[in-house]
This record gives sequence, structure tokens and C-alpha cells, in this order.
Amino acid sequence: MVDPAFYASCYQFALDQTALPADEHFSRFGAKRGWMPRANVDPCALAVLKSTGDVAEGLDSLDENTIGSAYTVNQLAGLLPSHSETGPVDFGGGGAVDMFSAEEVRKNRAAANQFGKAQTQSVEIGDAGYQLICPDVSVLLQKLESGEPFSSVKLPHGLWDAVAFSERLGGALRNSKDFECLSDTQIRYLGRRWARKLTPNNGCLVEGFIDDLFSVLSEKNRPENAYIGLALKGFPTHDGRLWHIPGDHHDKLAARFSSISQYFEDGYRFWDGTLFKRYAISGSLPAIMDAVRKRPSILIASQKLDVLPQRLNMPQMGHYKIPPSNIHSHRYEVFNHLCRAIEGMKQRFDSSPVVISQAGGSFAFWLLTRLQRQFPEVTFMDMGQALNIWVLDRQGPMPWLKIYAESIVRNCGLGAYYKALGHADVLQKFDPAAVLD
Repeated sequence: MVDPAFYASCYQFALDQTALPADEHFSRFGAKRGWMPRANVDPCALAVLKSTGDVAEGLDSLDENTIGSAYTVNQLAGLLPSHSETGPVDFGGGGAVDMFSAEEVRKNRAAANQFGKAQTQSVEIGDAGYQLICPDVSVLLQKLESGEPFSSVKLPHGLWDAVAFSERLGGALRNSKDFECLSDTQIRYLGRRWARKLTPNNGCLVEGFIDDLFSVLSEKNRPENAYIGLALKGFPTHDGRLWHIPGDHHDKLAARFSSISQYFEDGYRFWDGTLFKRYAISGSLPAIMDAVRKRPSILIASQKLDVLPQRLNMPQMGHYKIPPSNIHSHRYEVFNHLCRAIEGMKQRFDSSPVVISQAGGSFAFWLLTRLQRQFPEVTFMDMGQALNIWVLDRQGPMPWLKIYAESIVRNCGLGAYYKALGHADVLQKFDPAAVLD
């Protein structure tokens, strides 16, 4: 029944907690929860399809002749509530500000130099109040230059969007008689699989990943030097609003992030999730990379950034190229590989390495947080899209770069850099009117 490799790829965090083999864990815990024993068998879908009214009875009905058939959310297509009942398949709240109007672009570019300054904002989510802190770049520089280890990771808004979306779908399933045989826990997992079916490119919805990440969030006694960023929007703006949506939508948007209060106590001090973009836009990011250059380092990023060690003259930087797809499904392979890479670098150099990532916010959070627990003497920074400022010639016109590319090149002194690379026209794909100084 159980495919041990598949089960471990989804639920390794649970296997680690019990030290049970996959088949025994599924028998004792997984089946009741509605976890999948193999890629083609969803016990929740099986119970509905077989009309057994019970997950265990549905599993017992399988034999060597039927175990190879598919019993997944894909086979439930005729039973799933229609889209008109579940709402549109998008994560937006409506009423978004036109970020690319001439007036908004002008205001944001005028404020670009201010984004790197130390500041603190307050945000209320549900009944809890939090702070979003943007530390002055000198705080990070001091730590990097002294060798004091720390981690800077972020929880992206896409994670909470995915959770809220799957919960909304789960609510639609609970209101359908066809699914009343399932428990609330089983409905939750089936809702996530339905969300995955509707948004197949959302890595957060890979089987087992949300539970795995939440198991990390649930850990007690977080290290004091683990700074968690909260991203409520994609990039900083001139007016400092918390969302890319007007204030009268605050309640609707706050509901999207309601799960945060389950893992962070009232008064928790987050770092701003757009921190490294702030440093890039205001011109502070090169100083951070100058400090990293003095240390051995590992870059976790796609093929696009393979030129970064050479371009930034960082001979002590190794590059781990993340898989082009399904990285969430292969997260333990990536984790184990990087454990070996960090150990190897520690043996080669006198100082502990700095690990930098651009690997997707939720995946990078899971990966770097687990790595910090394994290597508390190492520094970890999820810089994300901010690293793209050195590969604009390889980068498509992402929304924040359409607004800020010219400010970034000017404030970071990258005009001569791109001219030397033969890309004097690099800004024109972001803004046709922009030219290098």
C-alpha cells in the first residue's frame, strides 16, 4: 500500500518525530488524517469515490488489482462544487492601487532614497498586534564584519494566500453532502489538494509542505538571532501602506493572514519582508555584498544567477543551482545536499560561511530555518529578488523593477557595471525612456 519514497518526500517531518517506518506511520497516524500513502491514492477522495463513508474502509477495499488505479482529487471533478460556489480562483482583494500610473511611479521613485532608513510600522492582524522593523543596513554590516551569525528569512504573502485559498475551498467541501463522510482534518487536506489542482504551479500546495513548514513555525524557543520577515506586499512604496490595496480593504486582507496569530504571539517584532529590496532600491545592498565577499559563501539560486560569483568577484562563493521545478517536492534532497556543502566549506576555510538564497520565499524560509538549526554558527540571508539587480540583462520586467530599476542602477552605482558588460541599454526593457548615466 505505502510507497516509502513518496511518503517520506511528503511527510518526512512526521517520520522524524516518531522514528517509525513509512508503512507503520501511515497505518497508525497518516490514514486517519487523510495523508496519501502513494501518489495515486488520496484516502479522502477514495472514501468519496467508493461511497464507503469511511477512509479506512476505502483503503481496505483496495487490492493488487485496484491499487494501481488513480483515486485522487482529479477523479472527483464531477463532485467538486462549482467555481461559482467557491469564488474566483485568485488571491486578490479587489480595488488595488494602480501601481504603474504616472503619478504613483513618480512618487515611488522620488522616495527611493529613503527606503533603506531604519523604521518601524505597526500592523494588526485579527486580535494580535505586530511590528514590522526595517533595521538600518549598519546592523547587518556589523554582524557580517564581526562574524556574528544570524538568519534573515521571510514569510511571503503567497504562503498565507495559499492557506486562505485552500481553507475557502475546504469550507465549500464541508457544505456539500457528497463530502460529509470526511472529518474536518480530512476536509482540510482535500481542500489543499483541490487548491493544488486549480493552481498547479503554487509550490506551497505541494503535498505535505504546508504542514512541514508549520511544524517549523511551531518550534519552541526560536533562536534570538533568527530574524523573521513578514511580507504583506511585494515591494516598498512611497506612502508606507502595509498592502498594495487601499485601507478600506484592511479587514478583508487581514483575514488572509489570520493564520499568523497561531504561530506568533501578540507584540512579535518581525523584520520587514521587503528588507533586501529596500536596500537594493536605496543603494545599500552593494555594501552587504562587499561584506560577504570577505567570507566563504554559498549561493542558493537558479541557473540565471550562475554569473554572480564572477561578476561580483567572489571567488569564495559556491553556487548550488536549485531545480527548475518541483523544488518543494525535493526539499529534503536539497537540504541534505546543502548540509554536505556547508560541512565541506567549513573544512576548507577558517571562518563559517554565509549562505544567501533566491529560492522562493516559503521554500527558502523552510530550508534556511532548518539549516540554521543544524548550523547555528552559519549566517543565512534570503535576499530573494533583490539579487536580480546584478543580472538585469538576464531578468524579465518584474513589477518592482519596472518602477525602480533606474533608481537601483543609479543608487547602487551600477551604470559603469552594465556598460562594461556591454548592456548599456539594460534599463530600456523596464522603462523605454530610461538611460544609463
